[in-house]
Amino acid sequence: MKQTAEDEWITCTPTTGIEKTNYIVTGLRENAEYHFRIRAINTSGPGEHVDLPGSVKAVEKLEAPEIELDTALRKIVNVRACSTLRLFVNIKGKPEPEIKWTKEEGTISKRAQIEVTSSNTELLIENVNRNDTGKYVLTATNFSGSKSAFINVRVLDSPSAPTNLEVKDIKRDSVVLSWEPPLIDGGAKILHYIIEKREEARKSLLTPVTIKDTSAGPIIALLSNTFSVKAGNDLKIDVPFKAVPVPTVVWKKDGNILKETSRVNVHTSDTSSQLILKDGTKMDVGHYEVTLTNSAGNTSAEIIVNVFERPGPPSELNLDEVSADFVSLSWGPPFYNGGSQITNYVTVSATVARTNIKICRLTQGVEYQFCVAAENRYGTSQYIETEPVVAQYPFNPPGSPTNVRVVQASKSAVVVAWCKPDNDGGSCITGYHIEKCVRKDSGQYTLTLQNTAGSTSKIITCKVLDRPGPPAGALGVSGLSAEKCTLSWGPPHEDGGAEIMHYIVEKCETSRVAWTLVYSDMMATTCKITKLLKGNEYLFRVRAVNKYGEGENLESEPVRATDPFTLPSPPMDVEVTSATSEAMTVCWKRPTSDGGSRICGYVVEKREKQGVRWVRVNKKPVYDLRVKATGLHEGCEYEFRVFAENAAGLSEPSLPCPLTLAEDPKFLPSPPAKPTIVDSTRFNTEAEFFPLQTLTLHLLSKTYLKEKDDVYSLLF
Repeated sequence: MKQTAEDEWITCTPTTGIEKTNYIVTGLRENAEYHFRIRAINTSGPGEHVDLPGSVKAVEKLEAPEIELDTALRKIVNVRACSTLRLFVNIKGKPEPEIKWTKEEGTISKRAQIEVTSSNTELLIENVNRNDTGKYVLTATNFSGSKSAFINVRVLDSPSAPTNLEVKDIKRDSVVLSWEPPLIDGGAKILHYIIEKREEARKSLLTPVTIKDTSAGPIIALLSNTFSVKAGNDLKIDVPFKAVPVPTVVWKKDGNILKETSRVNVHTSDTSSQLILKDGTKMDVGHYEVTLTNSAGNTSAEIIVNVFERPGPPSELNLDEVSADFVSLSWGPPFYNGGSQITNYVTVSATVARTNIKICRLTQGVEYQFCVAAENRYGTSQYIETEPVVAQYPFNPPGSPTNVRVVQASKSAVVVAWCKPDNDGGSCITGYHIEKCVRKDSGQYTLTLQNTAGSTSKIITCKVLDRPGPPAGALGVSGLSAEKCTLSWGPPHEDGGAEIMHYIVEKCETSRVAWTLVYSDMMATTCKITKLLKGNEYLFRVRAVNKYGEGENLESEPVRATDPFTLPSPPMDVEVTSATSEAMTVCWKRPTSDGGSRICGYVVEKREKQGVRWVRVNKKPVYDLRVKATGLHEGCEYEFRVFAENAAGLSEPSLPCPLTLAEDPKFLPSPPAKPTIVDSTRFNTEAEFFPLQTLTLHLLSKTYLKEKDDVYSLLF
């Protein structure tokens, strides 16, 4: 700043500068003209200055008073008896207006406390009663004018006494009474009236004496007996009462004497008892009872306290049914609902309102674990989990039939009988398979004839024409993966006296009893099996066919359809190489092992410093060793982790990178833009009694306003 007749610039702000884009310049001389210029400062140092166009003359500005009433004060302000009335109003005006509070149709209570500052005023009345009901008038006045505002206050209390009580008709056993409603209804409609009578004592006294007992039993005036608070907030329960003499007060919770702590306190006066619960938790939920006792009697009131927060986890999560492709779950509602109705339940696959679900499309033989959480309007509970379970049928193959025997035989037929197996495997027996085997009598026979003269022999070759025997050797399984394999076998040693025409190949999942045809006319002694289900266990069998029929089966050992490779190791050295307020570039190094299969992409996740869940950054796999994470929130700190993916699936996550703040990089700022004078004021200080001029400068900043560490300096 400098005066128009001088060349020297004088600094107005502190040496460290200021952070806001407006500033009040004091110490000016009335009617003097000044020039101003401004510079921005960041961690790199001060930038160039910008000059305020033209000069400014320090002169006084006058403003008529303005009164700003909140929306709540424009309506009727209801306050309960024995509580505190607080009317807070913002005011404006130059010079500072004179403030006056009044009350229509009466005077303001002597208990009222009135405070006035340069920008607001407050009227405070503690322990209000029905006499504090009325219309309050606030008037602000200065040299430029006057402004008034009205606030209607209604104190909710018991009504005053009825008026104009008269006895209109007296008889020996009855009287007729009449009256008019009370002048003050206590802020609520008069519901009914109570009439009491008292008979004067008949005693032979020279002078009648009336003895009055001023004691009165306690009366509690609660407008509601249910109080609620959100978890983490404070709750104050005010119980107003009337009693003569002052009663003793006892608080109980769930039938036990309430213990006061640093968080739970009770404050009792002659007219009310207040229970204060700080930082409300679910431990505060329950039934409270306040009991008042004095020499005239006792009374009590029940109070229900709710604390609103997210619910507890569901109870009793059960696996009702497990099969090869589905499971059925059921659970009970949480023991604690967070003070709010449970809206639904969150499972691994859906959100449901009921307490059971059937989860389908499982892969047979794969191990699963399921979890469920409860949800209300305040959040989601912790998850409750099942034990790991394998998706498979709940039964096994049956045992062998017992006591197999031939009960009748002829040259063309036999009758075979048997008993049920000792174990049905958990499933009803649906039928039996009967097989027969014909002995192989093919070969060379020697016929020998002998008498007293000697002997002679003849070799006879016999060939039995029949179905072939089983393929030779073990049924080999090679090239096994999660989807395919290769079978190989040898021709049968017994061809049944006819050429082998082809082979029949079948497969069967070990969890089932049915065989599935793969090839019905395989000519070679090797074949490729496809369309296997990953993780399932299989059996394979092969039999030869000649013109006399199908031969015996050659069966393989059980094999599981799995890939010969494993998951890759996690990526390494994840770091953020550049950051702005909205985006960050994340880089990493390849994993030390690809698990035997080529890395086909990377998946990146982010998490805020205060967050719990990891959120995926890229929708599609990333093939490079870097990714740009966008959609960040300025001022938040983020960490990132990366997964590698091959044909076996995703690796374990990498170690997260250090937390990085989302902020734009700092550079030397440009000059502030378009400074303007928005206010100038003259005032006298009480200490020095000489006129000073004040000036408010308003800076219109651009991009550098985003920097939290930027400060501004006004220089003469």
